[in-house]
Amino acid sequence: MASIVLLPLFGPLAGSAQAVDTDCPHDGYITNGDVCTKLTNGTLYLHQTSNGDYIDVEYGKSGGPAVSCKLGYLRSGTNHWSATKTCSTSLQQSATWSVSASCKPDVGLLYANSTTYQTPPTKSCWRQAVHGPGESSPGPCSPAGPCSPTHNGALVLEAVFRGQSAFILIALLITAGSGLAAVRFAARQSDRPALVGLWVSSVISVLCLTLWSAGGSQIARNCTVNLSLLEPFTTEQGLLNAAMFVPVGLTGALVPRRLLPAAVAGAVLSAVIETVLGAVPAIGRACDTSDLVANSAGALAGAVCGRLLIGFVARTLEPWTFRARPTAMATAVCAAALAVAWTGYIQPDEVAATQAVGSANAQQRRAVETAVSTAFGHYYAIKGVQYMASPGEDKGTVVANLPVGFLQLTWPDRADVTASLDMSDKGTESGYPVQGVTTHPRTATQAKAIAVTYAGRHYPWAEPDSTIEVSGVGDHATLGWLVSFRRYRDKVLMPMRLDIQVDRAGRISQLSARPAQDVQVPEVVISRAAAARAALKASPHCAKTAKTTVGELLAVRHHDTWAAVWRTLVTCGSSTTVINVNAQSGTASSPPDT
Repeated sequence: MASIVLLPLFGPLAGSAQAVDTDCPHDGYITNGDVCTKLTNGTLYLHQTSNGDYIDVEYGKSGGPAVSCKLGYLRSGTNHWSATKTCSTSLQQSATWSVSASCKPDVGLLYANSTTYQTPPTKSCWRQAVHGPGESSPGPCSPAGPCSPTHNGALVLEAVFRGQSAFILIALLITAGSGLAAVRFAARQSDRPALVGLWVSSVISVLCLTLWSAGGSQIARNCTVNLSLLEPFTTEQGLLNAAMFVPVGLTGALVPRRLLPAAVAGAVLSAVIETVLGAVPAIGRACDTSDLVANSAGALAGAVCGRLLIGFVARTLEPWTFRARPTAMATAVCAAALAVAWTGYIQPDEVAATQAVGSANAQQRRAVETAVSTAFGHYYAIKGVQYMASPGEDKGTVVANLPVGFLQLTWPDRADVTASLDMSDKGTESGYPVQGVTTHPRTATQAKAIAVTYAGRHYPWAEPDSTIEVSGVGDHATLGWLVSFRRYRDKVLMPMRLDIQVDRAGRISQLSARPAQDVQVPEVVISRAAAARAALKASPHCAKTAKTTVGELLAVRHHDTWAAVWRTLVTCGSSTTVINVNAQSGTASSPPDT
């Protein structure tokens, strides 16, 4: 799996600085299976059970306006998302999944404001096998005995079936028993009973592997429909899924001595399995069309191998012939059953891609290398570059892994740069050193001077005509100070942003930059009070009891047009809604997720 990076401290659309929640350690590890990341306006958590079969992701928002968001987790290069939620300070959002036990690390995800944020990965295979009272030894992939890259596939299988000895025994007995029964039955009906027995055994073994339940359940009857057909072949899990169906296609071709029926049978078998997983949440296994694609490809590959094998052996067995009428009727019945299940019991969840982390192309690599050079010169060597696709959208983030953190660049607009480096809360040197600065800051004024020096050398566009605000990060500024550069034109906040966190050692530990030109907006004619009334009018369901909080004027782009808007929070009971009120026309509307 590609390297996992930590989550940015600043969202690219952050406004004024907020104090960071200090319940989360600065390295993100509460325990090996409990990880977190501190954000400017909250904290993202992931909890993983000791055997990796249950995942809980939570986001506690401590400040800022309400936003549309999704929670999710990343495992084996594939992300899994909740439904869209409203993240606000009045309600902590969470999402849970019952999943197959795995030796892979999990990463918590938050998608908001067109950016995907991450927690650190849980410690891969951090469980320990207890041998006796007070005595334990590291598991095969524990920190004391790290996973070997050449055995990842075997370790995944070992982790999935760890503690499932009863299931393994039962599955072996069912598979062997079904194969022997098929041999005895085929001996009276066919001239190839051994091949029929092998085919039945391969089918039954696949059913056991895919439909067994670890005791969890899915939240709803849904199935992920992945529009990226080639994606399954870029992940280890997808290749394992394809390999699992190769014996089905191979033996399926050897029995009738035909390629097409074997390939079709394999695809139908996979379709039935995914339909059952989607329609029966109690099984606790996820339905995903990526599995259908990989399984079908594996069956086809096996069928091709079987057909080639037939050409090299003596033709003592004749190919089977299939009668048209019974075959057509069986196909129609199967198709109708699948259609009923999908239309009546399963909710498709269409996504452009499910792979969260992939390889960056040459253009993306050059762009992020330039961004790293701008932020840190040649101080850090880039260890690797990945591309993180946003769920369901044709855009994402390019990530450069650095020796002490990472830098992110939004793509394809290249509008926002976010960097997160190791930070110091004890005055030790860990972040990026500003040339010529030797001071360990003790006050906000000293931190501001360091940030201004850094900005003048690396982002000279930020300081001219800007308002600079400084706020402590953590209790008593234990993690340093956040220095924010903002520019106003006629009291309207321009799209330019620069946030620099200076730690206690006087080094740069976090960075968020958006180099944007000032824009022209129509004249502001709507007052703050009028904006509050317009926002209430747009919320008629609770206009009498609602409370409004009108923020500052923002320059917001809608398509190709810029306008000044009053961003207003309307609180009704326990729910909070964000309303943009156009400062010229007075029109109230919900802001886009982006």
